Amino acid sequence: MHVLYTTAQGIDAIRAQNDDYKNILSMIPSYLSPDDRDSVAELISVALYEGLLQRDQVKSRIQQFVTAHNRDANKHGTGKYGLRSLDAKLYDDGVTTLGDTISRGLWD
Repeated sequence: MHVLYTTAQGIDAIRAQNDDYKNILSMIPSYLSPDDRDSVAELISVALYEGLLQRDQVKSRIQQFVTAHNRDANKHGTGKYGLRSLDAKLYDDGVTTLGDTISRGLWD
């Protein structure tokens, strides 16, 4: 079904869609890295365009999308708790490494 707009309505609708991404980025917490902010904005944009989210719901649901992004990043090893070196210290004030916690070797 095609929606016919008058010229002014069509221009306003196009401007609203073009401003969505910029508006979404402005609502995402600034403590996230630019790449993470872009990823969260993309998740929200897809939800908007698929009709799973309304524009007036974006601000109240930002944290859900940040959480989903973090969960996905950690699942694929790219997030804060993703892949870690075996030489990484377990605690900031200790000397124990992640490798020291392995109780059994591959060839034992």
